[in-house]
Amino acid sequence: MRSIERIGVWPVGLVGGLIVETAKLSQDNNVSFNSVWKPERPFPIDMAAFAINLSLALDPNAFFTYDVPRGYQESHFLTALGLKRNDLELKADGCTKVYVWHTRTERALLSERERLKFWQGSLNNVETAAVR
Repeated sequence: MRSIERIGVWPVGLVGGLIVETAKLSQDNNVSFNSVWKPERPFPIDMAAFAINLSLALDPNAFFTYDVPRGYQESHFLTALGLKRNDLELKADGCTKVYVWHTRTERALLSERERLKFWQGSLNNVETAAVR
């Protein structure tokens, strides 16, 4: 966390119907996401998937509002701070390790595709690490 210059992001386990929801960095340094829930959002990530530098948190534009559609609070917050996808710093070893999970006292609601991947043993390395 101390090394975050603007905004750090990392994978989150068991969120959004996925085993792992994460950012990905392409070879041409563009950031994309594997989110299946409203992937058209500017930042299709969960609140648990990022942290901002304290200097940004002290910005007067850093506030949460309930006057945005469901699921857009993260995007609204980050966009109001002037952040763009190319500002994202991929933490957790380049978003290859899972250190954060959504945990509840109820069963995770994974999509059918994600359940099949789990039961058929076709998880990628990040997903495998998340469920160990």
